[in-house]
Amino acid sequence: MDNLTNETINQAHKFGMLDLQFTILKLISAGFIITLFAIIIMSTYFFLKTKHKKQVMEYEHELGEGNSNN
Repeated sequence: MDNLTNETINQAHKFGMLDLQFTILKLISAGFIITLFAIIIMSTYFFLKTKHKKQVMEYEHELGEGNSNN
């Protein structure tokens, strides 16, 4: 009877550790996915920001040329 109890406890510990490892793996995977989305969002933001800045500079340059021609 003691042997059966010990075996049951051992199995419970084994599955508990596997569950813990699986939980840690899920957390790490979620962290990587969140980081990937953050990188995509930030790079898109900076791309659009620099594109807008370029358009503003071109517009200001055209305004400057327009004023110098008058």
